Amino acid sequence: MKILKIDNSQGYYLLDQGEYAPVDKITKDDLLRLVGLTLGSEVDFDEFTDEKLKNQAHQII
Repeated sequence: MKILKIDNSQGYYLLDQGEYAPVDKITKDDLLRLVGLTLGSEVDFDEFTDEKLKNQAHQII
């Protein structure tokens, strides 16, 4: 299951409904859910590079 992806030079995270939202909209509850998914199952995410993820706010998050 892919929980973090990079698309159009922006980062996105997986919502409960199976859709993705921009990482600058992430909440504490979303972070806790993603940590739980990471610890409880096999997850995948896109490799981070400055070239792929050009939005500086998304790079920090």
